[in-house]
Amino acid sequence: ECGSQFTNKLEGMFKDIDLSKDIMNSFQLQQQKRASSSSVSGGVEMHVFILTTGSWPAYNQTVDANVFALPPELATNQKEFENFYYSKYEGRRLKWQ
Repeated sequence: ECGSQFTNKLEGMFKDIDLSKDIMNSFQLQQQKRASSSSVSGGVEMHVFILTTGSWPAYNQTVDANVFALPPELATNQKEFENFYYSKYEGRRLKWQ
């Protein structure tokens, strides 16, 4: 499959990867500023990739995201990332997989 639809999806994938790197750099800078201005140190390093649903192959989710419980350290990071992302991109929705 090498038609224009495939090429557009592939181009979307590359854009997603580049945009994800930029978003993560901004998030990490914000986290570093927050950590340097508070007495909290350490933490868990987290990397998030924001992928456009239509560009990537779909797969069946085997675990219900509402049932799966993250460790507290990751859950805190996840919530901080969500707050950061939603403050920059109004109207978008994150689906964790």
